[in-house]
Amino acid sequence: MKEETKMKGEIKLQNPISKNGKMYDVLRYDTDKIKVDDYIDAVSSKSFAVNMSIQTALACHPRLGMYAVVREMGDLVIEDLEEQVRGIDVIELADIGMLFTRGRAGQKLDLSDETSETTAEDSEQTRSKSAK
Repeated sequence: MKEETKMKGEIKLQNPISKNGKMYDVLRYDTDKIKVDDYIDAVSSKSFAVNMSIQTALACHPRLGMYAVVREMGDLVIEDLEEQVRGIDVIELADIGMLFTRGRAGQKLDLSDETSETTAEDSEQTRSKSAK
């Protein structure tokens, strides 16, 4: 059976936005509503079309997250989010887009404080393997 890839939910904004006098402190999203044109726009916006490097590929994630929001909510447009979303809320939108592009929609990111440490012994093993 195919794993469920639908991603739908909401994010609580740390920095609320407004439109026509209405305040939004929660944005609902649904990645199943992202259309082909939305995806093409996200990956080709700005200067991405010339050089699709890792940096520019990652830069499309917030825009994909924005499309998941505007398609779900209906009363906001991309420009509302581009102009007003800021701070950690940008990362929340990017996470939605990243999970969508990685085929892991519906999964939570593990943002634990665990970091991998490289020891001198690890570095020595890597050098000796590359010398062979």
